[in-house]
Amino acid sequence: LQLLWLIYGDCYAADREILSTIQHSNLQIPTASLKSSTQIIHDSHDVDTRSQQFTDYIIHYLKNNLSDISHTALVISPTKHIIKQIHEHLSLHIKEQGITLLSQDISGSKGKIVQLLETNESPTILVCTNHFLLKFQPELANLEKAILTKLPIGLPAHKIYRILEKEDDNSFGNLVIPQTAATIRHILDLLQNKYNQKKLINLDNRTINT
Repeated sequence: LQLLWLIYGDCYAADREILSTIQHSNLQIPTASLKSSTQIIHDSHDVDTRSQQFTDYIIHYLKNNLSDISHTALVISPTKHIIKQIHEHLSLHIKEQGITLLSQDISGSKGKIVQLLETNESPTILVCTNHFLLKFQPELANLEKAILTKLPIGLPAHKIYRILEKEDDNSFGNLVIPQTAATIRHILDLLQNKYNQKKLINLDNRTINT
């Protein structure tokens, strides 16, 4: 944990306190405590996030709320499985609206997608993972909507985290929770500072705004 302190600094302790109420079966993230002027707007529903119905709900929500954009929209999905399903079910509908849909690992290489975002003049929706967004910080001119489909729960794919996870009897509370908080904070900061977007719509009903 000393190494994590070096990685996160005092943010690590702060995030542990912020997310101390998270339960493994019912995550409760007090997002009002995440320090950013970008607000998290929670979409209210009772669909089980572990079910296929939740993926269907995401697709239905996106279809109803992104068909009229005039500039750009961002859809953040922690899993490529959901990105694939979003693309399969929305690509034709979005194209009919005169909107370009760019989906990570489907619409081309990461470099090509970044380049297309810089040159494309038509309304565009980017569907990507939080890792892609934070690493490449692509150009999203006049970002109208930012949507988080599901909480980015997990640890970075680095062997030091696997070692720490094995050595910690409460790795979910001591490692996963702080990392989730840090990822959400980084997303909010990027939306605010680079894209001047003040709202992040969250479709994961496991978060409770306190």
